[in-house]
Amino acid sequence: IINELSIGLPASLSSRSNDSLITAKVTASFLEARDIYANALKTVTEQGTVYLMGRVTKREGDRAATVARSVSGVKRVVKVFEYISEEELAGLTMQSASDSDGGATARRPGQNNPYRDNQEYR
Repeated sequence: IINELSIGLPASLSSRSNDSLITAKVTASFLEARDIYANALKTVTEQGTVYLMGRVTKREGDRAATVARSVSGVKRVVKVFEYISEEELAGLTMQSASDSDGGATARRPGQNNPYRDNQEYR
């Protein structure tokens, strides 16, 4: 259980805009990193705190947090991951690829999942 409840005043328009910008920068950083499956992560920012969520390996989660911390404007990174093993990832990747296109290309599980598209929902 992760409890990151924060009680405060409603966020201003400029604060929400800044948070959206930070989320976009973090997502772009994941795409640039190339060793992170950006579609496997959900990124949400609230008052400079970046929340990273998704099903990832420990290695992927640590790398994503490191990349997110390097983005300007990020005050704090909170990891809310469900960890899977490297073997489980390999099995899911192969299963996902064979289910979708006969195994022609390997994809990260959840890559085409509309609930993991790194958009911020409010």
